[in-house]
Amino acid sequence: MDLDLSQEIFNLLALRWQGALDKQQYQDAIKVSIAAYMLFHALEDSLHQDIPLTWLSVIEKQKALGRRQGLPTQNLMCAFCLQSKPESELIAGADALICKSCVTNISNGLRSEHDGKPKS
Repeated sequence: MDLDLSQEIFNLLALRWQGALDKQQYQDAIKVSIAAYMLFHALEDSLHQDIPLTWLSVIEKQKALGRRQGLPTQNLMCAFCLQSKPESELIAGADALICKSCVTNISNGLRSEHDGKPKS
């Protein structure tokens, strides 16, 4: 499959996953994660196939944190860029938060790194 088309499909699935996660629709987020993994695994797309597995981990951590009501929204910061962000722009990990812009930057960096390697 064309890398641009594969990336476009991945971006759409990532948006759907993030939307479900933001709404605490964990079952939908899990379904998107599994479908994305199966699709990219079937396409032998090594760039995208493992990322949905990390999504499953994020879902479980998010559920554990429960995005608790009463969580103080000031002083929430991304563990990567160390900038304070509103809760809606942060994704919870086990012990840290990451902002959506850092996720995008990391994804772009991985994509650039992958693009520079010869195909096997």
